Amino acid sequence: MLYKGILFILIGAFLIIYEKYDIKKIIKDRIFLIKEDFVYDSYYEIKLFLGIFSIIVGIFSIINYIVY
Repeated sequence: MLYKGILFILIGAFLIIYEKYDIKKIIKDRIFLIKEDFVYDSYYEIKLFLGIFSIIVGIFSIINYIVY
């Protein structure tokens, strides 16, 4: 359950970050830039809620692993 929790948290963060930001690699640094063609629409809201839900499920999964 611990691995699944960590995986859910990473997937949730990836869904949120990937939709709004571009990740550019300059030499050895990674820079987060807001996408120029970013549109706040219902598709973005669904992916945002899915990312938040995934993070919450991951947190509860880790708590479940610790308690039991």
